[in-house]
Amino acid sequence: MTNSSPPPSLGSGRPGSRTAYVAALLVGTLALSAVLAYQVVDAHRSHQNVAKKTVGEQAGVAAWAYAGAARRMLLDKLMWPAVDVVGRAGGEFPDRALTWDTLSVLAAEKQWPHLDDMVFAFRVDLETEKGTFIGHGSHETVEWVKASAAGWAAHRSGGSQPTMVIPPSGSPGPVIYVTYPEAPEPARVLFGAALYESALEETLALAFESTALLPAALTGATPNDELFSCAVLNGANESLFRSGAPFEPEFVGTDTLGAQYAGLRTEVRVRPELARTLVIGGFPRSRLPLVFGLMALTGGLVFAAIFQLRREGELARLRADFVSGVSHELRTPLAQIRMFAETLALERVRSDEERTRSVDIIVNEAQRLSHQVDNVLLFSRSERGRMHLDRSRTDLSAILDEVLEAFAPLARAAGVQVVLESGGAIQADLDGDAIRQVLLNLLDNAVKYGPTGQTVTVGAARAPGGQAIVWVEDEGDGVPPDQAKEIFDPYSRLERHRESAVAGSGIGLAVAREIVRGHGGDIWVESAMGGGARFVVRLPCETQPQPASA
Repeated sequence: MTNSSPPPSLGSGRPGSRTAYVAALLVGTLALSAVLAYQVVDAHRSHQNVAKKTVGEQAGVAAWAYAGAARRMLLDKLMWPAVDVVGRAGGEFPDRALTWDTLSVLAAEKQWPHLDDMVFAFRVDLETEKGTFIGHGSHETVEWVKASAAGWAAHRSGGSQPTMVIPPSGSPGPVIYVTYPEAPEPARVLFGAALYESALEETLALAFESTALLPAALTGATPNDELFSCAVLNGANESLFRSGAPFEPEFVGTDTLGAQYAGLRTEVRVRPELARTLVIGGFPRSRLPLVFGLMALTGGLVFAAIFQLRREGELARLRADFVSGVSHELRTPLAQIRMFAETLALERVRSDEERTRSVDIIVNEAQRLSHQVDNVLLFSRSERGRMHLDRSRTDLSAILDEVLEAFAPLARAAGVQVVLESGGAIQADLDGDAIRQVLLNLLDNAVKYGPTGQTVTVGAARAPGGQAIVWVEDEGDGVPPDQAKEIFDPYSRLERHRESAVAGSGIGLAVAREIVRGHGGDIWVESAMGGGARFVVRLPCETQPQPASA
């Protein structure tokens, strides 16, 4: 005994579930893309921060280098020469005269250019607290120096290094002093000079211009003033020197010159536009436009895929309705044919009249069956773009007569009267069989969806511009204006007919439209005078009727 499982049902698939599953995968893909995009953005931001931090550190190195250069330049070019000239002119010895003429001679010998920048020179005897001042210093500054001398001497560092201090506001510039003799001997004299601020500014500018603040491997041949803006600030955050207009404070480095140099601070700002040159490889390029573009593209593709899935689901539903409708329309005539054929085969007819009636029903249902099969074949060809029209010179009125004659039994069976309104012979280049199918489809719709006992009017007439008009008018409920175009789409049926007992495949009007358009014509529906539907077909034809043959 063998175990066998039943074959899977053709309808066991669940398109809705599959669509939801695929949609979930697509949304998951979009979410994953968003996460990856965030990671890219975060990595780019991190790289930017590292690069900016590097530039900030480079600015700190530049500030440190400038502070060192400023110390050396101040000591060598300004502070040592100033105290040396004053000391040799008598500053070291309280018993010697301290004169401006002596200062001038010694400054000329040493070729010191800042004698003109000297406000006054001074000497203070620390033992007697007597001071000697030559020059034109303000009384406030002179008194401040005399009052501060003892404190300066008490807090001197080792050796005989000169020291610079910044007087209170209102003073023209720095004061430079030194004590004598050198430590560790106790200081007996404190002497020095007060200078204009221009001497300090000139010396600091020389330090800025003559010093490479960063290695040439980073700056290349770029001058300092193009890459940096430097400033020297006092304790009150006032600028004593500035190399030029300050750059934006995005990359700033600071350092201090130390107490020997009045606690001055250096501030170096890197020009933002050239900051990338200080980082090997430059700043990382922004990937945000590319990332956002790819995200938008991914999102668009995902939504397009979801839309297509929904459309596929809708098409699957329409195809299912189509298969159901076609099956019903094919099964009904087949059932009739089989029933009456069996009646004839088993000789169950009671009279010749019943025999004739059975044969007529078989013929009529066979015609209906043939009509439905032709519709399906034509629809299949149009879907594949393979519909072929064999056009030739044809009398449209004759086609109408043939169609009405063939359709008459079906109309009588449905209790419908068909009336013809024709305007004479109309010659046109047509595929006669295809136009017959169009008319049969329109008549079938009129009978199927109209009331029993109605009158269906079929007509043909010439129209201006070398065209012919054919119409089929019924007395049914008509077509809502908002669905007048939709009903010509494949598988489309009116809402009120989808759940009704009236079977339909939804392809008859779609086939009619394709055939008419293949002839270069058009088809539409409008409201009839009596409230029904009036389907109109416009076809190109001759402008003048053909002359009758002799």
